[in-house]
Order: sequence, then C-alpha cells, then structure tokens
Amino acid sequence: MKKLITLFVISVLFFSCSNEKDGQFCKCLEAGEKLNSFSVGMLQETITAKEADSLKKLKAAKKEACANYQTMKGDEMLKRKKECVN
Repeated sequence: MKKLITLFVISVLFFSCSNEKDGQFCKCLEAGEKLNSFSVGMLQETITAKEADSLKKLKAAKKEACANYQTMKGDEMLKRKKECVN
C-alpha cells in the first residue's frame, strides 16, 4: 500500500497544467485522493475480500480519470492542482 501511495504522489508530480481550470484533472485528483485515503486505512488491518474489491474499483476509477495526464510535467500539474482547490 505504501508503494501505491508513493506511486500516486510521483505520478501527480509529473502531471502538467494549463491556465484554464480542467474539470477532468480535478476528477483525477479526487480519484487519487479517494484511493489514497482508502489505502491508508487498510495499511493497519487485514484486508477483506470486499475491501480488496473496493480497492480494485478505486484503482480503475483513478486510472480512467487520470489517463490523459500521465505525461504532464510537474510544474504545470501543480498550477492545475491549485486551480482545482480554488
């Protein structure tokens, strides 16, 4: 799980941004945050089959939401992330 969280943080750093708010990018960030939150909660206990299924679904949702952002540069990604927060 720690590797998954690290992988997400690294992938977010490689995203790129434009000056306009990108709703899909915000969905990508949201999907990543949901996956991270769920994963952190599972680090401390044994994973049930239901939780494993939920984890797979969250991974798939993040992968789909973030597909267009895999090759973006970090500085541009950080600008876009700020736009999602505002």
